[in-house]
Amino acid sequence: MKLSFWRNKKRNDDLAEEVQSHLDLAERDARDAGHSQGDARFAAHREFGNVPLTHQLTRDAWGWRWLTDLVQDALFALRMFRKSPGFTCAAILTLALGIGANTTIFSVINAVILRPLPYPSPDRIVAVEGAVPVKFLRQPYFGFAPSDWADRTQSFEQIAAYTSGETNLAGISAEPERIAAAEVTPNFFETIGLNPMAGRTFSPGEQVSGHASVAVLSFSLCSQLGSPRDVVGKTIFVNGKQTAVVGVMPEGFEFPGKTRLWLPFPWRFEDDVLIRQAIMFDAVGRLNRGVTASQARDELIAIESRPPGDLDRARQSVRVLSLHQQLIGSSAKTLWILLGAVGFVLLIACANVANLALARALNREREIALRAALGAGRARLVRQILTESVLLSALGALAGVLLATWGIRAALRLVPARMLFVQTISLDARVLLFLTLISLASGILFGLFPVVHALRTDLIEPLKQVSGARCASRIFLARSRTLLAISEIAIALVLVTGAGLLIRSFSRLINVNTGFLPERAYTAQLSLPSREYDKNGQRASFYRETARRISAFPGVTSAGYVSDLPFSRVPGIGFKLTLEKPTAAYQARSERIFTRIAEASPGYFPAIGIPLIQGRVFMDSDAAGAPAVAIVSKSLAEAFWPGENPLGKKIGAPGLKSSWAEIVGVVGDTKHGSLDEETVPSCYFPLLQEPVGGVSIVVRTSGNPQTVQAAVRRAIMEFDRTLPLSTFQSMSELLSESVAEPRFRTLLLGIFASLALALSTFGIYAVMSYRVAQRTREIGIRVALGADPRAVLRLVLQNSISITSAGIAIGLAASWGLTRLLASSLFEVNPHDFSTLAESSLLFSAVALLATYLPARRATRVDPLIALRHE
Repeated sequence: MKLSFWRNKKRNDDLAEEVQSHLDLAERDARDAGHSQGDARFAAHREFGNVPLTHQLTRDAWGWRWLTDLVQDALFALRMFRKSPGFTCAAILTLALGIGANTTIFSVINAVILRPLPYPSPDRIVAVEGAVPVKFLRQPYFGFAPSDWADRTQSFEQIAAYTSGETNLAGISAEPERIAAAEVTPNFFETIGLNPMAGRTFSPGEQVSGHASVAVLSFSLCSQLGSPRDVVGKTIFVNGKQTAVVGVMPEGFEFPGKTRLWLPFPWRFEDDVLIRQAIMFDAVGRLNRGVTASQARDELIAIESRPPGDLDRARQSVRVLSLHQQLIGSSAKTLWILLGAVGFVLLIACANVANLALARALNREREIALRAALGAGRARLVRQILTESVLLSALGALAGVLLATWGIRAALRLVPARMLFVQTISLDARVLLFLTLISLASGILFGLFPVVHALRTDLIEPLKQVSGARCASRIFLARSRTLLAISEIAIALVLVTGAGLLIRSFSRLINVNTGFLPERAYTAQLSLPSREYDKNGQRASFYRETARRISAFPGVTSAGYVSDLPFSRVPGIGFKLTLEKPTAAYQARSERIFTRIAEASPGYFPAIGIPLIQGRVFMDSDAAGAPAVAIVSKSLAEAFWPGENPLGKKIGAPGLKSSWAEIVGVVGDTKHGSLDEETVPSCYFPLLQEPVGGVSIVVRTSGNPQTVQAAVRRAIMEFDRTLPLSTFQSMSELLSESVAEPRFRTLLLGIFASLALALSTFGIYAVMSYRVAQRTREIGIRVALGADPRAVLRLVLQNSISITSAGIAIGLAASWGLTRLLASSLFEVNPHDFSTLAESSLLFSAVALLATYLPARRATRVDPLIALRHE
């Protein structure tokens, strides 16, 4: 039969050569008669009279053969998928998980990092940071006005300054409200590159003190009043001051942050030099064409370093960076780390599908051998297998799109609110292109393994139908599946280790002692307009009376005001204190110790839960006209008066009307901006002595927070109906917002690590099941010869232990190197933490034993008669 097969094949080959020679002659004759090449070939086929062959070769002439072959391969692949529904569903689901997770994270990266700012020439817009030349300021800010910069720099086309915060607004809704607002220089909008959709922006004269108040509204705020053109010219009340609306910005523009209202800067640059140096502001600039950010920075350093002795300070303080880069901040690194992690998940998914494809290739060895024996070339076989792999990956990508759609909705809820541009997450063209590329790459990646197996398939051995034949392809198959399982374990171990480090870090972060008691403490911000409360007596009366009314409400244990609330998203400003009688410790450390200054009312410390260590807290008698007093934190007392009693000592601070303030109490230290920051020494002065306009109220309650919120609003409205409160929220919510990004990073990496662990467990189970199936005959012989089931179980477990040990060893080595990328994201945890590495290894050992248990148990129940039946 074998000899007859090869004779028929040779006869067919000879016939094909004869047909081709006739076609070549006929084609040449037709071409000599003046026909084109395509027409000559068609005429030759028609003259030969072989219609099917003529049709096929005519398609060759027009270059369509590759397309018809591709369609044929795809249809054949779909038929094969239908014949193997278990394999098809498992592969599609596995790929959908990997591709969908990658698409979700990339859609976030696309919205936050890759998508440019929606402004003209966004690459030329930069953020400018620098330092005010005032020694007592701790935070760096520029000391030049933008009007100075415009004349002294050649790198910038425009430079504008702005401050952001909240303001009181009335005249739009039924009740006054607090909204996000910004004060900007007149050229701010020109620097950004946007024009108003209605009206105009600010003119230079409108920033001068005493000028009529004007404002520019965002589109979202304007929509509450009417159409943009109708709103221009209307009057609103900002901080109690009558303000004319002069313009409305386009929809979607709310820079900086979520600003809904813009006001002109409240001072003159030409005269008030000292005032403008003390005011904190940010700057944004538009570079001239061809100028880089580094060149602009060098020029500003040269300006800041006058006199030359300030060169080092200028180099440390001046920064010029892309505005987009400043806005996204540390979010970029977090998202790239997550994309790398989810890329590992896709690699594990591809390894799993490759394992399934190799198992399926074992059952298709006879098919491949027969097709090769019938004349199919290696290239034809490779194309068929890759077509099946890519088509399978495409089906997984379609399912992944559905998962990504769900994942994007979940991401919108999980992504921290501080991460800008998250609301623009969508499946746009760039995301779909990424989806196409990774699905194509995945199909080729896991398709390479069955391709190599097909190329190594012997044409004779699979046709012999001999059970247990150890041809080269079988050896390659076993080794490949083992290698894939080891790779899965190693990659998954890296993810599990990284997730373990972040979980350990986050656990320590949220357990940091804040220095106060956030539970059952609630807060809101308000601002007293300077026009109505222009005297200290009026402000002090407001604070004293409203605090008394709120404290008297049932369920309220204490209430107080503070000018600088911890975790209020407002950066604290450090000042250098002076001592009436400087100590040796002060003289040695005063240049390095800056103190956070805050003003507090009598009820603030019990309301927020800051413990009193020594002395007393503020009282109502600490008001205007009374001796100046102060309360310091424990760390400040230990730094300046080590081993001494600080009570009775006198200190001075910038802006303090009285020369010296006597220390009457010592309280505990508190965290201020974030839980992972170093403790900053604090000094508190009585709010009733020198009251400021912008404060936060803190209320501690033992009752229902909603009733307390209503009581606070009622007390404020009874005193002044024009004063709005910002969102009433708990201190626990403020703390939660401060750790939103670490929580997001930890949660997602934990999800990806769990997914990788599950996929790798499935991979180990598949490999061990395959090995048990391949050794069924051997196990049957062992059992027939009297082998104990425990010995069979030990045999299977030894294979699993060898695979797992190799994967863990490689994974630990990779983790040692890759976890260093998480160093900046960890809090009080070493990236090479031994306990985390050990726990991850033990976890994988337990998972491997669990995944091996079912195949091992099945091996102990092998019936020798069934195993040897084919022999």
